[in-house]
Amino acid sequence: MENTRVNVRVPDSYDGKPIVIHLLDGSAPDPVNLSKKQDVHGNICAVGDFLSNQSINPTISKEKAIIECNHTAGTISLFSDSSHPHQWKVFGHLKPNKDLLALGINSKSESAVVELRNKLKFAAPLFADRAVHATLLRKLETIRVKFNKEIVDENDGKGNNTQSSSVKTDIDNGLTEKITLFCPLFEGEDAVKFDVEIAFSADGNKLTCWFESTE
Repeated sequence: MENTRVNVRVPDSYDGKPIVIHLLDGSAPDPVNLSKKQDVHGNICAVGDFLSNQSINPTISKEKAIIECNHTAGTISLFSDSSHPHQWKVFGHLKPNKDLLALGINSKSESAVVELRNKLKFAAPLFADRAVHATLLRKLETIRVKFNKEIVDENDGKGNNTQSSSVKTDIDNGLTEKITLFCPLFEGEDAVKFDVEIAFSADGNKLTCWFESTE
């Protein structure tokens, strides 16, 4: 490129303003060889999107194509009929929403409050109301939790005493223990709205929390 000469032809109406020329060095990628077998991988909607996009595959016969579903593996596959010149194979995979998966909902994974806040830091797009997300982050910075232990001593009238205890958690800084998310559960699917609870536990002076959802 050091000794490359470039000739630029400008119109008679050129007004004298600077012209920016971008020179790209290297070789162009090899063209797609449509005479070879073509494999396509995507999310669970890949097969449906492929069949509906006639600009890509106008010759695919929906009547002759073979579609297989594997519920155990969470996959759907399309195979063009043997007479098709390109022999398309399209594989759709059921992939969990990676941003939602990062929150660890129902994973039984307990985290310190600061770790929980870090998980939520970039999760605003998952929330049904982004204002709730901002408020939740502020509340988690100054969280104060009270644990009240209740001991019950019972006598069954036969001289047998049983003792039980329970711990009640009270949050006194206005932090909501339930949030509403609005997002796809799997890549390519429509967003759905569901509630998630923030659960807390204390072991000595250590406070841990995690996300739970029954929906």
